Amino acid sequence: MFLIIGSSHDDILFYETSLKNAHEEILMNRYHALIGTINNQEVMLLSDVYTSYITTALLTHIIDKYIILLVICVGRCQAFSDNLKVGQVVISRNTIFGDVNQVAAVKGNSLGQIPGFNRFLESNDLLVSTMHKVFERIGLDTVKEATFISGSMLRNSQEFVLNIKNEKATTKRYDEIEKKEIAHLGESIVTDSESGGIALGCSLFGISYITVKVVEGMAGDNVSLDTYLKILKQYSYVGKAILSFIGELSRNDVERMEDQQ
Repeated sequence: MFLIIGSSHDDILFYETSLKNAHEEILMNRYHALIGTINNQEVMLLSDVYTSYITTALLTHIIDKYIILLVICVGRCQAFSDNLKVGQVVISRNTIFGDVNQVAAVKGNSLGQIPGFNRFLESNDLLVSTMHKVFERIGLDTVKEATFISGSMLRNSQEFVLNIKNEKATTKRYDEIEKKEIAHLGESIVTDSESGGIALGCSLFGISYITVKVVEGMAGDNVSLDTYLKILKQYSYVGKAILSFIGELSRNDVERMEDQQ
């Protein structure tokens, strides 16, 4: 089963219209999931999921109850980088935690890193390249790969990004390690509140995942009605691409990705 998860109902509305033989399941006594098929693949749609805490808890529950092959996180994000404008579609290159600081507690740990995990949780390269191809096929070739700084606290400034770039890990190999990790941030940096929990849960269980979101503005900006309508228009492009993406991936493709995790 493929899982598509968003924070609001608007995030998954496009996929509901394409879901065949749909039925509802109640998860953890409060979350309403729709299960059906899209392009002959079994798909679960889940929304009204806020914060990385809830996404990790829900994902753990879902994985325990269902066989999940792939998780796709959709919705909106905010930009930290000037090269990302309203309506820009971004694909997760990697994810780092925006509300984690265990530097003082664990020797050699870096800002944004959960001890015992890589500092950056990487999206599967094959998933990312396939997603680029389907976007190009529907005529949207301006999609960018981004680093997602995710946490349960929405950030309205670039302070944390600057701290990540400037933070010196307590390790003898500082120069080699930090230069490599800072380079991972790239020029496109966004923030959200859900993708980190999905990246963590999928990393724990060895499940492939990818985040595809629309930029709603710079971090801290108020979203006007005109901006929101522009974002909803982009949702249709994202939806068409993800439907094509689901149709293109066979079960064998996803299992091969899991073996590469």
